Amino acid sequence: MEMKHLEHRNLGLIPELIQDYIDAKPELGSFVNQLPNAFDWRALAQDRMFPQDRRDVLIDALIKRYESNNRLSSFRKKTIELLRKDDVFTVTTGHQLNLFTGPAFFFYKIISSIKLAQHLEEEHNLKVIPIYWMASEDHDWDEIKHTTAFRSKINWDRPSEGAVGDMDLAGIDVLFEALCEVLKWDEGHVMRQQFHDWKSGSNSLADFHFKMVNDIFASDELLILDGNDRDLKPCFAPIMERELMEQVSYPVVNSITQKIKDLNYKDQINPREINLFYLGEKSRRRIEINPEGRFVEFEGERSWTKEEILEELKQHPERFSPNVVLRPLYQEYILPNLAYIGGPGELAYWMQLKSMFEAFSTPFPNLILRNNVLVLQSNVQQKLEKLSLELEDLFSDQERLIAEWSDQKGEVSLVDAARELEQVYEGIIQKALSIDPQLDATVRAALQRQKKELEGLEKRFRKAIKQQEEVSIRQIEGLFSMVFPEGVFQERQQSFFALNELAGGELKQKLSSKLPVLEPGLSVVYV
Repeated sequence: MEMKHLEHRNLGLIPELIQDYIDAKPELGSFVNQLPNAFDWRALAQDRMFPQDRRDVLIDALIKRYESNNRLSSFRKKTIELLRKDDVFTVTTGHQLNLFTGPAFFFYKIISSIKLAQHLEEEHNLKVIPIYWMASEDHDWDEIKHTTAFRSKINWDRPSEGAVGDMDLAGIDVLFEALCEVLKWDEGHVMRQQFHDWKSGSNSLADFHFKMVNDIFASDELLILDGNDRDLKPCFAPIMERELMEQVSYPVVNSITQKIKDLNYKDQINPREINLFYLGEKSRRRIEINPEGRFVEFEGERSWTKEEILEELKQHPERFSPNVVLRPLYQEYILPNLAYIGGPGELAYWMQLKSMFEAFSTPFPNLILRNNVLVLQSNVQQKLEKLSLELEDLFSDQERLIAEWSDQKGEVSLVDAARELEQVYEGIIQKALSIDPQLDATVRAALQRQKKELEGLEKRFRKAIKQQEEVSIRQIEGLFSMVFPEGVFQERQQSFFALNELAGGELKQKLSSKLPVLEPGLSVVYV
């Protein structure tokens, strides 16, 4: 397999804010810890003093979770125990519990994290453990209930209430069979055996997902942390208490968001006065303060006085859940973390949070853009050469590219003719004005009719060229569909498992060995 690296610039895959961050624009320095051109990992580690009591809680929670899912191998336990040392740190990525891992970029995020941890150890002599944070508290079911393999969309059509990680696995067997049929996994396929192992003894989607990700990355020094782990929430209770009582995050996030807007960038998130949810048995509702000063569930039945909600937090911190604003803070509060690896949208919203971290006296991590990956069959290069196109052309507008390509096959543009026509009619207009000013409108109307005739002829010319080059144009459309299937960039639409089949089952190994580290861009893998 061959790999090619393309710079993000002009591909249209990342917003201007993230391109400017990659370029280390000085005006973005106040929104981040360190700009990419000034990453000082040793200094960052020295400043990241993490309390030993929180390390102990973290380690106990990880061991308990791995034991409960029968995944505490000696290798995993050794990795977990490394975190007890005060000079061992983490780098983290997070994602939702998408059906069978969902779009391929889920894998790219984790591989990017593993690669960064290895890089920091090899190049900076820092011992770093990569962490995958399971966003099991999330309740946006519509975002995660499907996966796409080639042209088949597999959808888990069932209702969901509350945190998605708590869902049972009813109906998942049928969905897995559909995936097997698309990918032609026969009865003896190793993934079939693993699926039954993942499902066996799993009481929830979080358990299933935990086992699946662990086993896929069994040989990697990756640890999986469940955001909804009841043993970790007590650590975060002091922060949640301040949020309830003081509404700390709302003003500071709004302030930094306005600064981002003042620089003509788009904001990603909007804070609420209280950025916490309350988790019921089958619900996750945000907490608000009503006009009478009581804490209430939005569209729910529960309500508390100030004293009552503080007691509820003290007795049951696991029932409180941070929203998108506080979730990054929760992560950093319970992990000795140096970096967060995320997509462009994630990094953009993290940039709105630095002041909030300062308000809660919590260190802010370095922000690292995950690797973008595009998997193409090897014959794509030959097809592009035959059509006299570059791969970068496939990131432009498809219709415009086909029109420009068609123009090269024949002189179809009548722009020059239209310009000459206007010159001819300018003389006619002047003559008409000298004879009778009222003739001006008549002549101008005739000009417009002539120009419309030319436009019609140009369209017919283009149509004729397209008919003559129909095969080639279909090839161009086919190439576009490889990069943007159904109009969506490949890594955000296709399942990693489908792309791995194209790569002969070796895509993870290829990416693990060849993906660049701290070199933002698009890695194109030819298989």
